[in-house]
Amino acid sequence: MRKIWHISDVHLSMDRNMEPIKKMHERRWAIGSWTFTGYLEAMKEFAEANIKKIDIVFITGDILHDMSEKHIMYSLEWLREIIPCQIVICRGNHDKKWRVGRVKLNLNLPRFHIMSESEITQLGPFTIGCYSDHAVKTGSMEEVDKKQVQFALEVAKAANNSSAKTPIMIGHYPVSVPTAELIGEAGIKAYMSGHVHCTNGDEPDAVNGVYWKWYDLSAGLTDDKTFNKCFFSTGTVDVLRAKHGQPFKEIKQLQQFISIAIDAPC
Repeated sequence: MRKIWHISDVHLSMDRNMEPIKKMHERRWAIGSWTFTGYLEAMKEFAEANIKKIDIVFITGDILHDMSEKHIMYSLEWLREIIPCQIVICRGNHDKKWRVGRVKLNLNLPRFHIMSESEITQLGPFTIGCYSDHAVKTGSMEEVDKKQVQFALEVAKAANNSSAKTPIMIGHYPVSVPTAELIGEAGIKAYMSGHVHCTNGDEPDAVNGVYWKWYDLSAGLTDDKTFNKCFFSTGTVDVLRAKHGQPFKEIKQLQQFISIAIDAPC
């Protein structure tokens, strides 16, 4: 049975030998974080054991860690090597040094889908809308949220007019609760994002007895919750390891929509 997986913020920096140039657990803001120590090895081990060729993996931004455009190819090749199925990615704020159009022209990897901001495409039973307004960090949040809800309505309409009847959205940034409710009201069935990391906290969290907290507590208000029948997932790899003990999250809430395509490739 096909499964849908989510991960984000893998912050790759692979060289031509498939070795990381910048190790995340050695960076200032991640020093001492067990969630980034050995996370690449954890990704590879988990993918080999659990992800099948008929699955779909969504990676919602920060594929690279401030690396030049040539390094995206090395990093995409590394992802293709460890992940055997369809891969759908979008850019994050750390991906600004590479351009979607140029990378697509040079991409020669099968079953690899790079989405531009505000792009809508179909894959299997899904109509996928990509919304990542990178002005979110500097612009008016009210205006960004308004555009995001308008785009959700466009994605839902596109799904209704196609054979891919299940509308979902991917984007790098988590949304507020009011925006989540409106995205769900528009008819979107899942919204997958990233961007927000975790760190060791002063008080123990209730999750597996691990000491950790969100960098941005607002993300926790929508993560793993459903608003108006739309499931929201914040998939940063360090958060997934802290909350779920694994680097990929299965989006089981979409399983009902792919049941008619069991064991069939997209």
